[in-house]
Amino acid sequence: MVVTNRFLKNCAGIIAVLLIIYLLYKVRFVFGPVVEIINLLLVPFVLAGFFYYVLRPALHYLDRRNTKRIVSVLLIYFSIVVVLVITFVAAWPVLVEQVREFVKNFPELVNALSGQTMAFLDQDYLSMLNTEDFNLSDKLSEYANRAFSVVTDYTNMVLAFISRFIVVIGTAPIILFFLLKDGEKAPQHILKVIPRTYRPKANKALDEIDHALSGYIASRMISTLILAVMMYVSFLLIGLPYSLLLTTVAAVLSLIPFVGTFIGAIPPIIIAFIESPQMALWVVLIIVVAQQIQDNLLSPLIFGKTLDIHPFTTILILLIAGNFFGILGMLLAIPVYMMIKIIMKQIFEVFMEDKVEEILEQ
Repeated sequence: MVVTNRFLKNCAGIIAVLLIIYLLYKVRFVFGPVVEIINLLLVPFVLAGFFYYVLRPALHYLDRRNTKRIVSVLLIYFSIVVVLVITFVAAWPVLVEQVREFVKNFPELVNALSGQTMAFLDQDYLSMLNTEDFNLSDKLSEYANRAFSVVTDYTNMVLAFISRFIVVIGTAPIILFFLLKDGEKAPQHILKVIPRTYRPKANKALDEIDHALSGYIASRMISTLILAVMMYVSFLLIGLPYSLLLTTVAAVLSLIPFVGTFIGAIPPIIIAFIESPQMALWVVLIIVVAQQIQDNLLSPLIFGKTLDIHPFTTILILLIAGNFFGILGMLLAIPVYMMIKIIMKQIFEVFMEDKVEEILEQ
C-alpha cells in the first residue's frame, strides 16, 4: 500500500507540473513585458558581473591595505578611466579607421575574394583533379560560397550584438559600482530566503559557484589577452590588412571555449586569402601555433582544473546555446552550466541525506 501511495503521489506531482507548464504556455503573452525587461537588463548585468570578477582581486588588495570600500571602488574606477584614456589615444583611432575602411571596401573585398578563388582554382595542379564525374572547381566554389555565407551570418550576429551592447552599456558601470561596493553581501541576502535546514548546503553551493566563476573568468581573460597579443604582433609582421580589427574580433570570439578560436579564425583567413594564398597559409600557421601555445602551455598554467567539463559536453552545450541565444548564449553557456551543475550536486546530496535518514528511521 505504501508503494502504491508513493506511486500515486509521484504521478500526481508529474501531472501537476505538466499542467502548470501548459497553463504558463497558454498565458505566455502575459510575460511578454517581463521577458523584454530581462532581455534589456541581461547584457549590462552580465557585463557588470564579468568585470566584477575581473576587478575583485584589486578590491581585495585594497581591503588588505585597510582602505575604505567606497575609496577602493573610486580608486578602481579612476584606474579604469586612465586605462581607457590610454587605450583610446593609442588604439581606438586605429581601430575606428580600420572599421571604416573595411565597411567602405567591403564590396571590393567580396569581388576580390571571388577573383582570387577563381585564380586559385585555375592552377594546373588543381585542374588535373577535375574529371567528368567530379569537378573540383565547382565543389570548391560551392564550399567557398557556403563558408562566405557562414561568415556573413556570424558577422551579422556580432554586429547586432555590438549594437545592442552599445545601447545598454551606460547602465553597466552603475551596476558594477554597486557590485564592487556591496556585492559580497549578496550571499547573505540569498541565504535569508532559504529554510534554515538547507542553509549550510546553500552556502556551500554559493561558495563553489563564486570560486568557479572567479577562476573561469580570470583565467579566460588572461589567456585571451596573451593570445590576442601574439596574434596581433604576428599579423603585423606578415602585413595582414585590418590587423587590429581582425585580432579584436578573434579575441572576443576566443572567449567561447573550443569553437571560439575556429570561428574567430575565419575572417583573418579570408582577408589574407584575398591578398594571396601564401598569406592565408601564414595566417593559418599563426593561428594554429597560437592555439597550441594556449592549449598546451597557457591553459594548464592558468586554468588548472577550473573547467572540469568534458570537451564533448562543452561542444554540445555551445551548439544548443548558440542555436537558441546566439553569440551571447555561447559566451554564457559554460558559466551557466557550471552554476547549474554545482546547484544540482548540492540538491542531490540533500536528497540522498534525506533518503538515508528515512531508511535509518524505518
